[in-house]
Amino acid sequence: MRSGNADNAVEDALEALGIAQRITQPELIAQAHGTLGTAQLSTGQLGAAKQAFELALTSSDEGLQLRANANLGSIAGMMGNLELALTHFYAALTVARATQNFAVTGAILFNLGATNEKLHQLERAEQGLREVARQTGMEVVTIRPPLVYGPGVKANFAAMMRWLKRGVPLPLGAIHNQR
Repeated sequence: MRSGNADNAVEDALEALGIAQRITQPELIAQAHGTLGTAQLSTGQLGAAKQAFELALTSSDEGLQLRANANLGSIAGMMGNLELALTHFYAALTVARATQNFAVTGAILFNLGATNEKLHQLERAEQGLREVARQTGMEVVTIRPPLVYGPGVKANFAAMMRWLKRGVPLPLGAIHNQR
């Protein structure tokens, strides 16, 4: 590929795809779709990149499948489809485990954790971290800070204060916290 900007990379990837299609090599076509998807993603062409990475999934190359699924997860997340993002990140994680690609596993687990956190699925996010700890010997510590309150506080405590001002009874007796 020529050195230069991302638009040149898209042009070069399209040229490579055309060559692969002319010589009818399915594996080269899938590789070219992966390269095209990467170039399109770098120029912000999310829809086109999504389509290219979906076509790259036809490859028998597990490395390409891993990259395509990881990128499809990122694209789905950027487009607001967090459930689809999880599907692709879990598919990428499956390939990373199968190929023992531990360098990429951490990044995928980070994306899974961030996506699960956005979906308020914190237990799933923590499970992923515990898995990394088991595989790597890394220590994982979960920090659950106590509620912070005071002037200018936001989030749950502010909502509770508004409820109290309105006279809404809080179900604190029904809570069985272990702290």
